[in-house]
Amino acid sequence: MNFSPQNLRDEFSRREFLRDASQRFLGVSLAPMVGGSLASQALGDKVSAKRSKPATHVIFLNMAGGMSHIDTFDLKPGQDVQGPVKGIPTTAEGLQIANYLPETAKVMKEVCTIHSMQSKQGDHDQASYLLHKGYNQLGTIVHPALGSWVTRLKGTDNDTLPGYIAVNSPANMIGAGWMGAKFAPAVVTNPEKGLEGTSRHPSVNEEDFERRLSLTDAINKRFHRENPSPNAK
Repeated sequence: MNFSPQNLRDEFSRREFLRDASQRFLGVSLAPMVGGSLASQALGDKVSAKRSKPATHVIFLNMAGGMSHIDTFDLKPGQDVQGPVKGIPTTAEGLQIANYLPETAKVMKEVCTIHSMQSKQGDHDQASYLLHKGYNQLGTIVHPALGSWVTRLKGTDNDTLPGYIAVNSPANMIGAGWMGAKFAPAVVTNPEKGLEGTSRHPSVNEEDFERRLSLTDAINKRFHRENPSPNAK
């Protein structure tokens, strides 16, 4: 989940980071999904052949501050709210999109657009909360985010690692809420720096670092023995 408007840039360093992070921490490869045109060129016809199979991993991008829906994929022809935008045909039968997106129109047969969603929220923060968590924001309850629901219902590739990664995401839009830490994401605040707290401090040598890890492991095992509830893991 990436909330930054800058995620429109397809920087190779960011692509590398997401690929390596997914491989090391989740045991999967997101390269075909993240790589865009590079992945398409590399995979060729194999990509089309795999499209009929159910997706097992998803990248959810939240384009904060993006273009209006009536200027892109939800045209209102013949209505005053439409303004100067013109509709153009696409490869999806019966679907038109804005004339600003001629290249996107060529691949719309591969895109699913949803026009039935609506809400009564007039505030952006409240509406964003509803979008990502499926509930109206309340003062006393913190609801689980979309990724936490998926993790709980579908499980993970590795029981000891987070089920999803949240990149540059506002704290109130991510997290497992009342589900607990078991369903929380691995949070990456700055994509250029990777996961926080995973680098050894220069003042700590490797021997001391390994000794501290062993001590932490011993404390965790003792805690789990004394607290056998699955919620404590």
